[in-house]
Amino acid sequence: MPHLQSVTDATSGGIRPHVGTSATSVGANSVVMGRPIRVLFVDDDAATLAARGDFLAEHERIEVVAESRVADALDRLADDVDCVISDYDMPGTDGIEFCRLIREDRPDLPFVLFSGRRSASVVERALAAGVTDYVPKRCCESPYVLLAHRIERAVDCHRARQRLTERGDD
Repeated sequence: MPHLQSVTDATSGGIRPHVGTSATSVGANSVVMGRPIRVLFVDDDAATLAARGDFLAEHERIEVVAESRVADALDRLADDVDCVISDYDMPGTDGIEFCRLIREDRPDLPFVLFSGRRSASVVERALAAGVTDYVPKRCCESPYVLLAHRIERAVDCHRARQRLTERGDD
């Protein structure tokens, strides 16, 4: 399972994600590559949900279903969802608790925490809860480009592992 990688940014004292290898390292000829990815995007902030339009325009492989409440998002998991993107701060719960709820039924589903929070304690709790990756909302000039890359990498790796398991090549 892909794991959250982060390094301390010495200039700001904050945590920044470590950009790992691209999803193409799974195998350029792999049948898991290029398939559409259905993402459940959960954020209570209307501006973030609206900004996902830019995200979609640049990444036609990714289809986003958006929800602003965790309860509604949990209902959507019955749909064919390949990845969950969640904010950290939400009414009634947080993204880490949301991840724990998902892990009860779908332990391998890629889950990316996309948050404005950049504290080490949040990153540590996210790792412990089984978050696949963490992308800060204000990490760079193009956080949605980074987010799309992380989604594709996580889903492609997940699909490749599923195919290996189906073939018995653990």
